[in-house]
Amino acid sequence: MRILTLLFVLALSLLGADAVCAQDTQEELLEDLVSYQDNKMTMEDFALFRLRGQDFETEALQVEVQAEAPSEGVISRDNFVSLVTLLSYESLITIYAEQYQLSARDFVNAIEVEDLAEPIGTPDLRIKLVATSQGIQIEFEDTQSGRISRSTTTWEEYFAD
Repeated sequence: MRILTLLFVLALSLLGADAVCAQDTQEELLEDLVSYQDNKMTMEDFALFRLRGQDFETEALQVEVQAEAPSEGVISRDNFVSLVTLLSYESLITIYAEQYQLSARDFVNAIEVEDLAEPIGTPDLRIKLVATSQGIQIEFEDTQSGRISRSTTTWEEYFAD
């Protein structure tokens, strides 16, 4: 999520945002996304997502992303960050595309992301990714309905697609 926010901030800075925005960008760029504890890499992020198009605007969706992987022998730190970002972003595109009948292009043009330092109450959607030596599992929890869905894939299956 922070990567999406960084891309958004970078786009603003290219469009002539002021020096305060540039300072915020520098601070974001220096912030570590991955923590290490108990022989695991972990990431946790919170963000508000909203779509604003020409003829529609969605309510804010608060998303929490949690991810973990062994700190050694399975996935590099860079690939861990990349994988978490990719799967989270693809998941949100799929959710919004199904719900609002949006193409990926329309989604990218309409998405607004606000990074949060901590959740505001209960997030609407929790995305949890767990990588092991065998593969990766992604879990989605709709906190309002309590509905949980999971997808588990071996590394061989993941890279075969």
